[in-house]
Amino acid sequence: MADFGFVFDKDTVEKSEFEALPAGEYLSVISDSSIADNAKKTGKVLKLVFTILEGQYKNKKVTEWLNIVHKASETSQLIARQALVQIQEAAGIDSAISDSTVLHNKPMIIRVEFIPANPDGIGNEQRKYDSNRIKGYKKVSSETPAASKPQQPASSFSWPT
Repeated sequence: MADFGFVFDKDTVEKSEFEALPAGEYLSVISDSSIADNAKKTGKVLKLVFTILEGQYKNKKVTEWLNIVHKASETSQLIARQALVQIQEAAGIDSAISDSTVLHNKPMIIRVEFIPANPDGIGNEQRKYDSNRIKGYKKVSSETPAASKPQQPASSFSWPT
């Protein structure tokens, strides 16, 4: 038994409900990261937590999962490492890295995609709730506005395809 040392009343705490962000570009920083085995123990997944820094969604979190080591899928590993290159460049880090904490607290623009719920599993993914996926990263510069309102580009920058 673990005694709280106080009486907890759930009705006295403001509820925090998850809400997916609208698609758009957001000024953010990586506020947390960790590495863990993937579900099948065939590689390592880098978890990056991005915190939005301004606007209506200030302090909201978006999580990115990168399969940085994947013995069963070279393609998954390549995609993750290409994303890590973009993140490193957006963070302004030119040297080789071996620890994700060097990416923390470096302002960057993330391009967020909105993914609607798909409870019936139409297509190849079943999702109970709306969610987000990060589709790109870019460095904050004096020529780039800090972030845009959802659905509006932050600059004339074009994302690599």
